This record gives sequence, structure tokens and C-alpha cells, in this order.
Amino acid sequence: MAADDPRHGAALRPAGHPTDEVGPTPSVHATGEAGPTPTAHSTGEAGPALSAHRTSETGPTPTTHPTGDASPTSAAHPTTHSGPDSSAIWLRPLESPLGRPARHTRVDITLAAVAVGDRGGLDAVTMRSVAAELGTAAGSLYRHVRSRAELVDLMVDHVAAEYAFTPPTGEWTEDLAAVVRQGLAIHRRHPWLVKVTGTPLLGPNGLRFVEHFLAVLDDHPATDGQKLTAMAVLNALVTSFARHQHPDAERAAAQGAYLAQAVTAESHPHLAALAAPSEQATEADLPKVITAALRGLLETE
Repeated sequence: MAADDPRHGAALRPAGHPTDEVGPTPSVHATGEAGPTPTAHSTGEAGPALSAHRTSETGPTPTTHPTGDASPTSAAHPTTHSGPDSSAIWLRPLESPLGRPARHTRVDITLAAVAVGDRGGLDAVTMRSVAAELGTAAGSLYRHVRSRAELVDLMVDHVAAEYAFTPPTGEWTEDLAAVVRQGLAIHRRHPWLVKVTGTPLLGPNGLRFVEHFLAVLDDHPATDGQKLTAMAVLNALVTSFARHQHPDAERAAAQGAYLAQAVTAESHPHLAALAAPSEQATEADLPKVITAALRGLLETE
């Protein structure tokens, strides 16, 4: 659950996140930094739990219909939305009974957007590129989504469905370690999750992430606020780790070259004295690191 808002769990991103880092979450980004946070997709990053990438490629201003569906109209005649039609996309009907049946469904559009993102990254996901993936015109997508931001919301929530939750065992650290491992796997399959920023809207799969997280901690004496903060931190750390597992090679080389020149015993004695790590942190280390952090966050008097 994608990564950012403590309410999220996708990639949200697989869940919500307290910082500008996300995931799936369910944007609970896992979740967000986070995982497919609800987004959380959970930090400004969105996991499959749920932005800089939520900029608007809005296209024509949608016209409100009694059914809640939208169709393009001239931007010179903006429509004011009210009631359910101006709410989250999941509150609007999948299909409009008005006009000819659409060639593609909301699910088709979501799957196409995820395919484009998996192949070319989040920057490649535009209304035009998704329409091209479906072999249709970009304007036809506005029957289902009003903007690129909604498209990203759908993507983050969709990948948050990849979490396979099992009933809580009573051992919360083990149960949440399993969530961390799944969040990392979702980020591996959908690397674009680490680029989701802002707070993706929490959808059905993001809610499932949050519900599972709270169920795992149901008997824990921590407050509700502590639990939501812990969820956001989990997603942020998953997304942060996923990002650093796949750094930009050119930027990493530039950073290394700068540090080699700038860090000396005279200018930065403490940095210079650090021993070089014998090995990079591995994916197997992360569940233990995160559960240790959560223990501190969930401490009670």
C-alpha cells in the first residue's frame, strides 16, 4: 500500500506514509518513504499503500450526469460537481447507462496503465500512452477517469490487491514481517511505485491493507494514533528500501566521486572515520529492522 498519510496502508501504495516517501499500499507507498500503500501503497510516497506525478493531465472538463459517469465537454463551459459524482472514483459507477457502451472498462484502463508503468516507469503513464496501449483515443478514457491523478490512484490500489493476507497469528512482529516481505515483492514487480508521491486516494484494496494491519495489532495496548503512525512508518521504510535497492547508476557514481573529494579527516572527521560497510543491507534484513522500529513506536507507559 504504495506511500505518506497515516490513514493509508499502497503501493498503497500498498499503504499510507508520514513523510514525502511512499508505496503499495495500498499508496497504502505499497504502501510509501512507503509500500503498495494504502498508499498505503502509507509518506508522500504511495505503495500499493497510495504528487509530483499527480499533475494534471485532465483533458476535457467532465460533464456531470445523473448516473455519476462523466463525458468530455468544452473547458470553456466548466461543470461544478456536487454529490457522489465529485467523490472518489470508487463511488462512481463502473459503466454509464447513457450513450453507447464503452469499448473499454475501468478495469481495462487500470491494467493498461499498470502495464505502461511496469514497462516504462511512472513518467511514461499519461492519458495518451494508456489510450495507445488500448488502441483507442485518449478522449475515450475520460468516460472513466477525470485525470492522470485518478489513473495513478487506480494503479496503486490495483497492485495493493497483490497482498495475500492470512489471519493474525497473535505474534504481531511475525505477522508484520510477512507484510514487509510482500510489500518488497510488490515494489520489485512494480518499480514505478517508488515514484508515486503525494497521497493517493485510499481505495478498496488500500482499505483491506489498513484493516489487516489493525487486526494484527488488535490486542496491542498502543493507542490508535500509535498504530496508524506505525503503519505509515512501515510503508515509508519499505518504499525507501525499494528505492535504494535500484539506485540511478549515473547519480550514484556522481555522488561517490563527490564524496571521495569532499570528505577528508580534516573537513569531516567523523564521516572519514566511518568504516566501510562489509556488505549492503539485504532484503532479508529489512523485516527485522522494521519490526524493531515499530516496537519503539508502539511502546506504552
